[in-house]
Amino acid sequence: MGSKRIKKTKLLWQGIFNFNRELHILYGYAYTERQAWLEFCYRLADKHGVRPQNVMNLFDGTKDNYEIKEEKRSETDSSKCND
Repeated sequence: MGSKRIKKTKLLWQGIFNFNRELHILYGYAYTERQAWLEFCYRLADKHGVRPQNVMNLFDGTKDNYEIKEEKRSETDSSKCND
């Protein structure tokens, strides 16, 4: 008798981060830009062996040191399965 649930689709995001004087370009699926930011921060922390909180503090929005944008899918990509 419950209402039918609509499956929400994750979007593909691109993150460009200036970390330790290196440019890191990351891609990942997430529902929101904020969720993508969090996932990218965890990945950078793991890659560089630092705590995620340190990376989050570095990319807290007070400096122009990162950019996250939604990647547009082509028509053929829309039929593929999502994460």
